[in-house]
Amino acid sequence: MNTLRYTIITGLLIMSGNLYSQFGGNNLFEVQLGNVPGSEPANLISNYNQLNLNYRYKGFKASGRFEYFINEFPDRRYFSPTQIQLQYKSRSFQFKAGNYYEMLGNGLLLRAYDIPGSVC
Repeated sequence: MNTLRYTIITGLLIMSGNLYSQFGGNNLFEVQLGNVPGSEPANLISNYNQLNLNYRYKGFKASGRFEYFINEFPDRRYFSPTQIQLQYKSRSFQFKAGNYYEMLGNGLLLRAYDIPGSVC
């Protein structure tokens, strides 16, 4: 987790030196105290964090979503980049690469509509 933190800070410092670049992002943090009545454990505590980062420079665009979920059950915890996208666009050429969820979504029947850069 410290490696990701240092990578993000280094990237911010490099990108902030360029006058023509644009950097943005947002963060969503949720905490759950308690559990559904009749469920065990009754005093469940969990938290979820979603960090969205965007970077633009001329025709280049990079974005990513990083999520973690922590609770009392070690097998249900996770930390992962869930959406990564790289895109380059010029007059006669366009290139877009990303992971499965960024490129294709969650499927047609269970489609989760997402507006990039927004917190839902």
